[in-house]
Amino acid sequence: MNSVATDDFPVPAGFDGVSVPALLRAAALGHVGVDRRFVHAVLDRGPAVAQDLARFAVENHERDTVGLDLDLVSMFRHLRTTAALPFFMALFRQAPEDPPDELTEAIAALGVAALEPMLALYRELDEEQGAEAAFVLASLGVRDPRILGVLREQLEYSASEGAFLLGVYGDAAASPALHGLLAEVPAEDKSFRIEIQSAIDLLRDEPLPAEPDSFDIWELYPEAAPPPADLLPLDERLTLLGSACVEYRLEAATSFRQIELPAKVRDRLLEVAQTDSDSNVRGRAWEAL
Repeated sequence: MNSVATDDFPVPAGFDGVSVPALLRAAALGHVGVDRRFVHAVLDRGPAVAQDLARFAVENHERDTVGLDLDLVSMFRHLRTTAALPFFMALFRQAPEDPPDELTEAIAALGVAALEPMLALYRELDEEQGAEAAFVLASLGVRDPRILGVLREQLEYSASEGAFLLGVYGDAAASPALHGLLAEVPAEDKSFRIEIQSAIDLLRDEPLPAEPDSFDIWELYPEAAPPPADLLPLDERLTLLGSACVEYRLEAATSFRQIELPAKVRDRLLEVAQTDSDSNVRGRAWEAL
């Protein structure tokens, strides 16, 4: 087995002494747990950290052990930074018909700053792919004739979806299109007529003032979480067994249970079971054996 340096597994007590890029790489490799301690260690360094996040976000992560895309979305949203927009657009393009809610909410929270990138992205998509992008545009809290044009396109493509989106947008300029649609819907189709009328009722001359973003990143994460040792190769789990952090050693020992163990791993586990300073770690090592 190849040896892995313990320095590659930063421990929570030393997070502040590790650069943000190194912390992010460690999390992507599964060498640290993504918890409040980790997120604090990244975000507490101030607004300048946005550039570190932006650079990491556009790197190639195909071989990462742990996907951090949604964690990056959350950290960018917490920072309320436009530096996130290239990453947000790239992530949206990966699944334009079903983007994560966390992503659409984070883009909408940027308001007018997201208008041009979202319009450009919408133009890249086919009509059948564009409903979610149109929804984000309608949710920006921005009045712009180009948004209204997008929503009218959606109304032509899907009357039900378009009516909903025009209601979300809420611009009184959409009234003729919705009243025209209502006039075409048979009286027997009561549910659709109610949908259209509800959208009409939401129209107004002036946009509602934007509500403060109530996003709380801390409620997304546990106070403490160990590295995901079950996802790591055996040599990296052995490195965790030698960590100065008890919770890392405990997680590593636990990960060896119910798997076939090579002789080298059994020898190391036996050593840990007999000599580790923590009784819980010793117990988990015996269980694994």
